[in-house]
Amino acid sequence: MPRSSPEAVFGTAQGAIAGGDWETFFGCLAASDLKRLAAIGITCTIGDGGRRFADLAVAHGVSVVAIAEVRAAERRIEESAAAIRDAPPLPNERTMALSFAHRDLVKAYDNAVATCVASVNDMAAYVAKVERLRRETAGGGSVSSSMFDGETLIDVAVTGSKAVGVRHRQRGTDEPLGFVRTRGEWYVVLFGRARR
Repeated sequence: MPRSSPEAVFGTAQGAIAGGDWETFFGCLAASDLKRLAAIGITCTIGDGGRRFADLAVAHGVSVVAIAEVRAAERRIEESAAAIRDAPPLPNERTMALSFAHRDLVKAYDNAVATCVASVNDMAAYVAKVERLRRETAGGGSVSSSMFDGETLIDVAVTGSKAVGVRHRQRGTDEPLGFVRTRGEWYVVLFGRARR
């Protein structure tokens, strides 16, 4: 079974990425990783070329209105940054007020992106399609296509629904890799610090 143990899910992810099977690879990742990667897809809806990313998001359950709010929030941040940059020297209180207002705009943008991510259906499939589109349009994706290449997973320690193993590389340094079990299946945790 592809996710019956940390070793099994690592092997499945390793084989999938080697074969360019992004759907299977991203299906091996923890929900927290998928949300983080989905947010990148949502941010790609802004600016030139964003239409294809927006269409992809809409096809996976994100509303046009939610995407428009992300774009509007981005514009508000740009306008605020320009106003701060172009402002004459101001009293400290006014500078602080502009800074706090800008911080609130960034929070609103983050919330708009999170709203979009929360509405994505089939997160792994969405992230896989974003990965392909990013590679096509930008020449690179979110993860290296050589990730796990020639690696062996060793020294796996399971504690309840979490596990940590070591990515043993033929060349280079070893690195811890985290896993999480959800509904009886194991998933790789790429982002975040794995601790033994």
